[in-house]
Amino acid sequence: GIQFMANLAGHDGHGILADEMGLGKTIQAIGYLETLPPGRILIVAPASLLHNWQAELKKFAPTRTVHLLTGARKHRLDQIETVPADGIFLISYPSLRTDMEAHQTVEYDVVIFDEAQHLKNPASQTAVRLRRIRAKRRFALTGTPLENRTDDLWSIFRVIFPTLLPDLQTFQTWSHDEIKR
Repeated sequence: GIQFMANLAGHDGHGILADEMGLGKTIQAIGYLETLPPGRILIVAPASLLHNWQAELKKFAPTRTVHLLTGARKHRLDQIETVPADGIFLISYPSLRTDMEAHQTVEYDVVIFDEAQHLKNPASQTAVRLRRIRAKRRFALTGTPLENRTDDLWSIFRVIFPTLLPDLQTFQTWSHDEIKR
């Protein structure tokens, strides 16, 4: 997983790490981050997983500074205004959606979307707003990139790699073989 993410990034790509549950997507993502020089990294996850990310980062990336963007909106916005050039920032999907305007003033080196099923509805406010994050590299982590329809995959890619696939209407005309290619 670490090599996969590094290879994609090395070719100006973005991607989905879609291992099954329990295979260590979080640890692999941290391993990838540890191959990078210091920079601004944003990790977006469900609120229930933020403390898990914080604990895993402390364990596997102990030299990195981790900022937990939680609490009252004013507190989060104050933190965003003073974002240093180096650090890992953890935020929940609802908080990021609410604070999106402030995050648009920051360019991240990497953004990781954990539990990327939060991006599967292309019309949702979450997916629409998260497309506007400024980041050099974008990765999604999910055990279920395809749950119900191939449109799920299109929606995730629209957030993490918007130029990879055509518009949704065109994508929906593709056969499964064309999608695989």
